[in-house]
Amino acid sequence: MDETVHPRTRLVWDETAADRGPEAAQHCDEARLEALFRLSQMADASFREVVAFGMEAGIRLTGSQLGYVALVNDDETKMTIHSWSQAVQAACRMEQQPIEFPLQSGGLLAEAVRQRQPFLTNDYAASDCRKHGTPLGHVAITRYLCLPVLHKQKVVLVAAVANKADDYTQSDVRQLTLLMQGVWLHLERQKTEETLRQHRDDLERLVAQRTAELNNRVQEMRCLRAISEVLEETPADDLSALQRVVEILPSALRRPEAAGAQITLNGQRWSTPGYRETLQRLSAPVFVGGNLAGAVDVCYLDDNPAAPEKPFLDEELALVEEVGRTLGHVLHRNLSEAKARSLQRQIEQVLAVTRTGLRIFDTDCNALYVDPARQRHCGPSRQDGCRAYCGGSRTCEDDDILKALAGKKPIVSERALHAEGGRPVQVTTIPYQDADGRWLVAQVEVDLSERKRMEQELSQAQRLEAIGHLAAGIAHEINTPIQFIGDNLRFLDEELKNVAVALEKVGSLAAAHRQAGRAGGELVEIDEALRQADLGYFLEEGPRAIAQSIEGVARVAEIVRAMKEFSHPGARDGAATDLHRAVESTLTVSRNEWKYVADLETDLAADLPPVRARLGDINQVLLNLVVNAAHAVAEAVRQGLRERGKIVVRTRRDGDHAVLEVEDTGIGIPEEIQPHIFTPFFTTKEVGRGTGQGLALARSLVVQKYQGTITFRSEPGKGTVFTVRLPLDRGADTLATSHTTPQELPG
Repeated sequence: MDETVHPRTRLVWDETAADRGPEAAQHCDEARLEALFRLSQMADASFREVVAFGMEAGIRLTGSQLGYVALVNDDETKMTIHSWSQAVQAACRMEQQPIEFPLQSGGLLAEAVRQRQPFLTNDYAASDCRKHGTPLGHVAITRYLCLPVLHKQKVVLVAAVANKADDYTQSDVRQLTLLMQGVWLHLERQKTEETLRQHRDDLERLVAQRTAELNNRVQEMRCLRAISEVLEETPADDLSALQRVVEILPSALRRPEAAGAQITLNGQRWSTPGYRETLQRLSAPVFVGGNLAGAVDVCYLDDNPAAPEKPFLDEELALVEEVGRTLGHVLHRNLSEAKARSLQRQIEQVLAVTRTGLRIFDTDCNALYVDPARQRHCGPSRQDGCRAYCGGSRTCEDDDILKALAGKKPIVSERALHAEGGRPVQVTTIPYQDADGRWLVAQVEVDLSERKRMEQELSQAQRLEAIGHLAAGIAHEINTPIQFIGDNLRFLDEELKNVAVALEKVGSLAAAHRQAGRAGGELVEIDEALRQADLGYFLEEGPRAIAQSIEGVARVAEIVRAMKEFSHPGARDGAATDLHRAVESTLTVSRNEWKYVADLETDLAADLPPVRARLGDINQVLLNLVVNAAHAVAEAVRQGLRERGKIVVRTRRDGDHAVLEVEDTGIGIPEEIQPHIFTPFFTTKEVGRGTGQGLALARSLVVQKYQGTITFRSEPGKGTVFTVRLPLDRGADTLATSHTTPQELPG
């Protein structure tokens, strides 16, 4: 055989004969698309019908006379022809037309498979080393086009056409390739659909088998579900639901129309109508908390003599036993949950009454339980991280949770709850293990508001007591010398008047002697002494100086009296107290705070009865209000809002209450801090000037101790008015006051 390759025998990636014109190409595309469309309609066609249709379509599409379609095995060693064209079958004279061809010796017929790409020759008779000869009787071939169809990198199908009237071109290769790819995809889809049909049939058989088995259990499961729902929805102390349970139970038996049921529990019975015990009976015990509490019984009521020896299935026996177990379990759980809820309500009531908080966290700091009071402020726990309940930007380390877990010992700290207006609490963080050995952390928050208030009041009382003792001592020490200084000044005042009279007589006598011409040396000396002493100036200014000194001493004595009264705690709680007396002493003591920045006016009601409160407490409240007013006015002056401010203290009667108002023209209170001004330790003043305790203490005394009220209204930049209302002492007579209304106390 010639070993050379004829120039008209080549693979299709070489230049082929000139393609046909565009109109012919369009016609081929339309023909191929029509063939593929018709192929898509052959959903019910057999494998051979599809292959035969594809082969005949390929012959018509390429204008060939012969053709075949073959499938290639998995290892690409053999191809099996599944469809010959009718022309091949008519022209072939081979005694045995082979169906399978080994690719190793397939000659040009197998070249496309070996090269894994289309192969064509337009001169089949030419010498070619790849030819292996033609069997006797084989149909004559002049031109030949063969192409493979690849799927997942493997040759799965081979299509070949032959004996076209003119040369095969690349257009023929393209059309035949696209057509055969469509044929292969159709075959694959049919194969997939067939596989799916087989799987579906297998699945339907399996489902039918399982359905047949499960149908016997459906009624049992429905019965159990219905019973569980009834028990779940019924409160633990409502046993009437057991009647619904016995009415549901017969529906799970094979002959529900002939069945009855009964539940016995702690001596009580619930049964279906007409229930009676028969020989066809099932029974299961009911245990609640490990104790036998009753039984579940089902019977067939007809006593059917034709009934089988074993009237109940094993599954029905298991069902009744399961109902007994479920009933006991649910009843025990409901009772336990009811006890737990009752205990939880009692504990939460105690927590609420004592203002104690309780939170429980796991080792990841997730909140497992949060007391109702905290939930009202922060919402339910939702098992969020603890930061939602720690306030602000605190971390778990700040809240001692992780530290307590690490050290396995309690940690005690104090903090303010920002979500509750800064309420002080003592937090005890306690690590512990639950019944399952899981580590948890409990945080117990004990309210410190009352203790802090008492500590604050005690500290204030101790400080006031110390100041009172000191002031009383100083007043006592000052009072004695002031008394004799005043007495001596009054003595000098009286004696100065006598000296003035004597000096006037001496002057008159000297003048008389001069007029009589008896002016001797002694008289000259007297005149000179009187001139040098400037007797007239002395007689004019001396009494005035002594009067001013006496007035100053009286002022000092008034301050000493006010200090003694202010430092005196007053009578027992509930005694009648003159509110105006407290105003006088407080304004006198606090004069140094306001006299440099404000003028102070009083507008005191003349007919105001006493109030039932300790004088020392009223002094403390009024002092805090006046000092705050003075500071507000001083800040307004510093900011240039006004040159000098004004403070007005008013009193009036309003029904059964005395009303005390302190008004200032200071800077006012910003709206954002107004809700916090009575909070202990809250202050906007610089360090050393304010402690944040004054208004908190005032409110504690007025509201909690004397059942009064303290309110305020403020306008930033213009001023503030604090109003204190205190109950009157109804049993006391109206005090007559000597105050003018209004009067001004200059600085």
